[in-house]
Amino acid sequence: MAAVLRDESTLPAFDPAVLAALVDALQDPSATERFARAYLFMLPRRVERIQAAVSGDDAVAAMDAVLSLKVSSATVGARQLQALAADLEDHLREHVAVAACELASRLTAAAERVRTDLERHLGQVA
Repeated sequence: MAAVLRDESTLPAFDPAVLAALVDALQDPSATERFARAYLFMLPRRVERIQAAVSGDDAVAAMDAVLSLKVSSATVGARQLQALAADLEDHLREHVAVAACELASRLTAAAERVRTDLERHLGQVA
């Protein structure tokens, strides 16, 4: 099946229910907050790694960085970034460089939306 470009903007940038489920699973709100803050700290570097690898046509590095972003975004509730990373993964697997470049270019804005919403949420629960 051919990979398609989806519109991640129909999803929330951040879904607080996902983070709440993590709190319930861990039974440790402070550990969840530390994870969320570590995610935010590492987010710019993750995005940069993907963009550099995609633009440099380094499929192995791109896939490694995309999988890291996808899993960590899913864990913290960053739904738009999770969707973008999943789409990027599909396009990298199918060797569709043009679509991968277009998706990688959308990561910065999505990351900023997540940062804004997640920081606001963390400020409310602190």
